[in-house]
Amino acid sequence: MKLINRKTRDDNNIIPGYKYIISCIITAGVMLCPFAAHLKVYKLSSAGQTLFEQSDGFFVDFFLYYKAVFITLVAVIIILLFIGEHVFPDRKIASYQLRTKKMHVVYICCGGYLLLVLASFLFSEYKFEGIFGLPTECEGIFVLVSYIVILFAGIQYFGNEKSLKIFRTALVLFTVLWIGASLIELLYKPLFEIGIFQNMLAPEQYREALKTMKNEEYQGMITLAMYNPNYYGGMCVLLFPFLYTSFLEDKTKKRWGYLLLSVGILICTIGSKSTAPLYCVIIEIIMAGILVLRARLKSLKKVILFFLCFLFILLIMSTLTKGTFLRTLNQTLTNTGREENKKDKFILKKLDMQDSQIKLTGESNDLVIEANPEQAVKAESVVFKDTEGKVLNRLIQGTKVGFEDNRYINISIDIQEFFMLIDLGYDTPLRFYVTTEGFKGVGPNGTVLEKVGYEEEINRFDSFATGRGYTWSRILPVLKECIIIGKGPGTFPYYFPQFDYVGLLNTHGSADFVIDKAHNMYLQIWVHTGLISLLCLFVLFIWIIFNNIRLKRKDLPDKENGITEIVRKGSLVSIAGWLICAFVNDSIVTVSPMFWFVTGINIAIIIMLKQENMLYE
Repeated sequence: MKLINRKTRDDNNIIPGYKYIISCIITAGVMLCPFAAHLKVYKLSSAGQTLFEQSDGFFVDFFLYYKAVFITLVAVIIILLFIGEHVFPDRKIASYQLRTKKMHVVYICCGGYLLLVLASFLFSEYKFEGIFGLPTECEGIFVLVSYIVILFAGIQYFGNEKSLKIFRTALVLFTVLWIGASLIELLYKPLFEIGIFQNMLAPEQYREALKTMKNEEYQGMITLAMYNPNYYGGMCVLLFPFLYTSFLEDKTKKRWGYLLLSVGILICTIGSKSTAPLYCVIIEIIMAGILVLRARLKSLKKVILFFLCFLFILLIMSTLTKGTFLRTLNQTLTNTGREENKKDKFILKKLDMQDSQIKLTGESNDLVIEANPEQAVKAESVVFKDTEGKVLNRLIQGTKVGFEDNRYINISIDIQEFFMLIDLGYDTPLRFYVTTEGFKGVGPNGTVLEKVGYEEEINRFDSFATGRGYTWSRILPVLKECIIIGKGPGTFPYYFPQFDYVGLLNTHGSADFVIDKAHNMYLQIWVHTGLISLLCLFVLFIWIIFNNIRLKRKDLPDKENGITEIVRKGSLVSIAGWLICAFVNDSIVTVSPMFWFVTGINIAIIIMLKQENMLYE
């Protein structure tokens, strides 16, 4: 190969100024997306209406729909800019990042993934969800394609130091805004319970109704506009490595700012009460430390300084919250959840519902409930039998039924003309319709369920990772049907065995649950677009990590604490942290665009360093 000297290379590859403008546009688009929030009311598909809470078929969204629209528009703008610079070039550039030979693995992996996304969509039975995604994640085909467009934008426009400086500057500004908004939620109340933010969230005619909006589900947890504290924590996992690595590597006075910001993100992660993201940040601290300390042991002092600063700010936060924040830290580290007391419950092991009979199987006793569908159902007319088939004596107070028998003392039943509630001591009672055809289950929005119990009994794995084990074990039979292509984007809940009263009660304390997510990005991809598409992404991620590891000393910039190396290490740790967190979190439009952007930037740096080495050696 003919080597090119630096002067010749620079003359042929002067980067036009418009490329930096494009870098600014892309960075702004990706970093504004997490804050996009506005009221959207839209009609669900017929399938969606059976699972998701709605009113006359309409679903109310604040935090996902417009993020999906926004990131799709960003992808369209990127495509138009890319076409424009090739059709009307400011000057001919000898080397494009996307044209290098080292990109063939990226093209094969991303191309294969996109083809399988398209094929899965075309063969899917749920085209509405395929286009728009589920209402609880909004990752339809256009959003999935947009992720890959953002990946290639990162590769194409961030393979130079100036663009990397633009990225890091924007990241710092984003982090300052992120921490500031998070502190408001942590020390005051959720942003969207504050008038000024409610006014931004909906048109004027809906603002009065919004004044009553409360964050009941995630009380005391930082969420911002990320839809769920876990996804908020996922963003912290992506942000932290850049700030922490900058603190360890930077020798200017800016390092003190990076120190405060990195500690701030760690505090925010704790405030989300999301266990997996917090442990991922801890792992990132170790990974970043290894990368930096390999090069210079002097950075060990900075690691110690980081922990001292963290302890100091932790003390301040504990003082401001009167000790609440320390309890939050303990709850997050230990993943403290709902405590179960078996003495207060009739532990349900199995449920059989057949016509006018319901059989509840407990740990050591059964309860059989029988009703005559030809008679008006009242507390007095329903028969209750024990394990041996003996009729039980009842304690009746109005519509409520209890039992004298100590074996069933924790059971309370409310029987109305067409409705029956069975309280076994869990968080919520079991709900049944009483019809002329016998008992029926009650689903979302009052849907009549013909089946609510399953043959298999609960297992110990169900409660793993806050109930994720239940979801993972139940979806396994579907995976073998998704080898070549998947069921289609946004279809997970339609193939999951819903309305398992027994499993839901023992895992979540309530049967009033719809499992709409895999709570594992890899299972999510497998079900939606197939195993082969998942393997395409696996190969891509392995290629990225392998190429980062095999970078030789001569491939690296002269100044190892320069912007290129700082962003490379930060993005590598960020990608690794995200991939670990993905074992218990889904991909979602609130945070995934940032991940794909960071991934593209890391690939751009790998290619840039390899090209530099080939040209100058």
